[in-house]
Amino acid sequence: MISGLPLHAGEIANARLDILGLGLEVDSKIVTTGVDVPSYVQTKFGGKENDEAPSAPGMQAIGELTGPDIPIPISLIATPGRKFAIPALHEKGEYQLSNIRLVDETGAFLQQATPSFAIIQVKDIFETRVKVRQLTAAELRERGITVDSRNYDVYEYVVIFGVDESFVEIPYPVIIDKRTHQVVPAKRESPYKLPPLSVARPPRFVPPGIDEFELGPGGGGGDSESEGGPGGAGPRLPAAIILPSGFGVLHQFFAVVVQVSNTAPDDAQITLDEITAVIGAPGQMRVAGVKPAVTIGQPVPIYDSVTGNTYLVAGAQGTAEWSLEALKAGTHPVDVTVEATYKKPGQEPFRLRGKASTAIVVSDPRFQINFSHPDTVRADENYTAYAFVTNLSPQSQHVMLDLSDIPPCSSGLVVDHICRLAETPDKFEMDMQPGEMIPVPYRLTSKITGHVFAGAGSANDEALGVSVRLHMGVSESGIPLSPATLVMPHYARYLPADFIAANMQLLGLGYSLATAPLNQYTAKFPRVIQNDVFQRAQEIARAGQRIFATRVSPEVDNAVEDRDAMIHLSLDLLGNVERVDHQAIAPELFEWDQLRRQEKSGRRAGAAMARELERVALNGRTPQQFMNDFVTATSHRTPFLFAYAHGADVPGKTRPYAMSVWGATTEENLDVPAEATTGWVRMLPYSELTQFNTPTDRGELALVGRWTQNMRVVVVPQSSSFTLHLIYPDTQSGSQLRTDVEITSATPGQPVSVEVIRGSRTLIVRGASGSPQVHEIAQTPLRVLGAAQDLHLNEHARLVSFLFNRPLGIADVDKLRDQF
Repeated sequence: MISGLPLHAGEIANARLDILGLGLEVDSKIVTTGVDVPSYVQTKFGGKENDEAPSAPGMQAIGELTGPDIPIPISLIATPGRKFAIPALHEKGEYQLSNIRLVDETGAFLQQATPSFAIIQVKDIFETRVKVRQLTAAELRERGITVDSRNYDVYEYVVIFGVDESFVEIPYPVIIDKRTHQVVPAKRESPYKLPPLSVARPPRFVPPGIDEFELGPGGGGGDSESEGGPGGAGPRLPAAIILPSGFGVLHQFFAVVVQVSNTAPDDAQITLDEITAVIGAPGQMRVAGVKPAVTIGQPVPIYDSVTGNTYLVAGAQGTAEWSLEALKAGTHPVDVTVEATYKKPGQEPFRLRGKASTAIVVSDPRFQINFSHPDTVRADENYTAYAFVTNLSPQSQHVMLDLSDIPPCSSGLVVDHICRLAETPDKFEMDMQPGEMIPVPYRLTSKITGHVFAGAGSANDEALGVSVRLHMGVSESGIPLSPATLVMPHYARYLPADFIAANMQLLGLGYSLATAPLNQYTAKFPRVIQNDVFQRAQEIARAGQRIFATRVSPEVDNAVEDRDAMIHLSLDLLGNVERVDHQAIAPELFEWDQLRRQEKSGRRAGAAMARELERVALNGRTPQQFMNDFVTATSHRTPFLFAYAHGADVPGKTRPYAMSVWGATTEENLDVPAEATTGWVRMLPYSELTQFNTPTDRGELALVGRWTQNMRVVVVPQSSSFTLHLIYPDTQSGSQLRTDVEITSATPGQPVSVEVIRGSRTLIVRGASGSPQVHEIAQTPLRVLGAAQDLHLNEHARLVSFLFNRPLGIADVDKLRDQF
């Protein structure tokens, strides 16, 4: 029937039937967005989008979102033809909205989408860098800052060479800064020459300090916020503050540079607009100029450095710069706040804001203050921190350090979560000679578990000298450290507190010298650099890491588990290199060794090392067993000398087996144990001498970390018999000889000497009855490189196993062997 009319036999009817396909489609284009920035995935229904899509009562589009930041898939729902709203994602990487399908009102499956998935890539879009550098004379002139002859004395020295009646004059101009008295040779042109290609030790170089942090929710750079984003969330902004010199003197100029980059891919169509930066400097830092030029105190616009546009497209970057002058000594925080508008087609723009902080130390021309302390302390734990005060002036100074900002623990009060123990007074007063450096210990207790911070406050002139207020504290997170602070690495916490305290005094002394301006008083000390100090601190931390990896329970101390780590550390701190193939390129740290040998704090650190060896190596064991442990652990290392003389106690004698070591070529010597109060002799490089006693024996232990010549070991016994244990290198590096020399016919008070020659199986003993005696080494050369290397690998394997919470198999250990 057509239109109600009947059909008769033989008749054919026709009509038009319109069929509309209502399939669900997904936009296949990859979605690119920033960290913590919401995004969208577009769907089509019936070939239409958004308001043009046909109505679909009772139907829904559903998909599951997975990716790096999503441990459990998240179900997302959208109206067919509309957008899936992708929430702000917190981690970079590739996410997938998968199994996209059409369901009815009961959730029953109707149709799979085409395609059934969408890719979301999350990247860093807003990148900020802050760089600080000292201004050159030309840059100062460009900014209208005048530095003239009143600031410098300029001399020209002329070196004259004469042969017969011919003379050659070589001028040598020198510039001297009146404020710092630092001598700066004038620059002159010279041809550039490539150095010869060879394997050599790295140069003694101090890299610029780089503070990495993250601007954004939870970032390390301080507070941050955003406006307009869902739930107040905004993207994280990776950033860095670069400090070529974290130290300066009064009236020195600094340039603080903020660099902002749009790191989005070209096809993302993401722009950063209306970018501004504001610097927050204390009153002691004067803002002398701004670039681009704006009224001081106002936000500085950041333009595209190439096009000059007020916005940054993908791949573009811009900068803002401030010129600062240091007006007062102390630790000065500098804050940088950056704001920008994030724009992307298809979504509402919203405002980003992040704040980063750093600190600059400005030295008083008269004195300098540095700190050394642990990285982290535990709640209710007592710890020691040090302030190192150096008199840089040509006059004697009376200095008073005021610690009253830190309340005594007996008062029941705490400030910044710490208080002072009874042995730390509220004031230290000292008379300091020119160039003198004095360490001031703080004995403190922390009330929380957190990171230690320290800084020097303002210095006030008084009638009889200078008063300086110092402050310290413990923070759970986020407080920027003063560049004048040396922080012990994390794994140092697994070493005994007394050992760390003894070494912190030496490390802090070195760090203070490394950062002090060079003048006629500080120039008399070895010129250590910051990297020297950092390497020794890292070696201490590496011993802590070995202990952590070896212990069954990391927080429970066990002398047996600590033994090998402390034996290795005793040689590390004396310049010995563990891997023979690194000997030619490992830094010698000769300047650091000079400082360690000449300073009293070096003796304190040496004595602390001996106490640790006594604790872990003589823990219920005989001297012979200790000797076996030492040589087994270290036989694969580069050449060194180990000499240990001991015997029965002799009442009334402080050094019953007095030992000294002499270089056969240089006649440089090592004498008087570190535990003595005075009289130490440390002419022999990389050497240390300490008392070393067992419950039944008295003795002395000498270690020379770098073997550079044959040696003579001399013992002056107060008894007719004693034992001398020796470990010294064979002809091949990484293989050691060892022996025990039993002396039974010595004359008390008369020296007994042993010539120790590398690779020799025969020792000549002089001074005993019937000398010279020939002592033949019965033991074969000891070389256990394989066993020692496997032990080293096993330490790393245990550490990796702990971190990844799974046992490691043979293949894993083979990979570690290749790396280590």
